[in-house]
Amino acid sequence: RSTPHGSHPIHARRPRGNRVNQTEAIMLCRLVKAVCPSQALDQYTPDAWHLILGHIDYSDAKAAVARLAALDLEPGRSRYIEPGHIIAQVRRIRAQRLTDHGPLIPPPGLDGTTQYLSWIRQATAVVASGGSLPTPPAVAADPGRSAAVIAGIRDALPTAQP
Repeated sequence: RSTPHGSHPIHARRPRGNRVNQTEAIMLCRLVKAVCPSQALDQYTPDAWHLILGHIDYSDAKAAVARLAALDLEPGRSRYIEPGHIIAQVRRIRAQRLTDHGPLIPPPGLDGTTQYLSWIRQATAVVASGGSLPTPPAVAADPGRSAAVIAGIRDALPTAQP
């Protein structure tokens, strides 16, 4: 498969990746109403939420609602979850996935800055979405090359004077 500018494609397991659709907006509203019984919702709320959350992955939005609902709450206080709260929590979830993953190490053979930037953008999106990057192939050690590199380093070091 050819890729733009000769970049290396990222063949990775990608999660569901569905953006919140109208039916899922209704399901999110029902979930929020279940965990926030005092929250007022009407027949137009799912339309508004779909408009605002339509760019968010549904599974991330659902996880965000669950995390927000699990936050401590003072007795006698009511909980309210707005679309902005969900968006902010999704950002925290995605950032945590990147932190948990650790450094993104590009594969060998990327040709220049354009390919590197393209790869890093794709890899960041995959990991932040909950996907995993393919394991890079192991590189076999070359004892002869290693010995030559070590000898070159030794030759470059200053000699000790007694």
